[in-house]
Amino acid sequence: MSNVKKQYIILKVLFEHKFDGKYYSLKTILDGNSMLVSYHEASEIGNHLKKKGFIKLVRSKDSVDASITGEGCEHIESLKNRIDYLSDDTSSPFEKKVIVDGIDELIERLKKLEIGQEMIYDDLYSELEEIKNIVDKIPKKNIKNQIIGALVQSGLGQLSDGAIEALSSPSKFLD
Repeated sequence: MSNVKKQYIILKVLFEHKFDGKYYSLKTILDGNSMLVSYHEASEIGNHLKKKGFIKLVRSKDSVDASITGEGCEHIESLKNRIDYLSDDTSSPFEKKVIVDGIDELIERLKKLEIGQEMIYDDLYSELEEIKNIVDKIPKKNIKNQIIGALVQSGLGQLSDGAIEALSSPSKFLD
């Protein structure tokens, strides 16, 4: 995980607690977000953020604690949308399995309805298979849009009423 991402996580967590006046352990923040770091690494990241004026630091023998500054709040607000969009918030292996299984279920439902519309469905199957292959590479919030895009691109308006009903269920594994 990059230091930029670690800095963002620290600022984001401190931002969530900006009004309570407390200091929070940088190591605990990172460890709690599946970014295991040493005391030394947490200290270096804290020093970097302090030099930029984004946090105030308090050190003890075994902890580096921080509180966000006004400048840190402004910085996180300006970055929030941009970093969230570029986030590596991709699906975990379990989430990927749930989504891929849901897409497989959708394909099976469509196969039962494809009589007379094979061309449309073949294109849709191809698109859905491509999405299954990239599920772990795209942010979670974009997966649903990818599936909707595949449906629209394949000519959703030309599908039968039965197909439209079958397609109304994917939200259960995408939300």
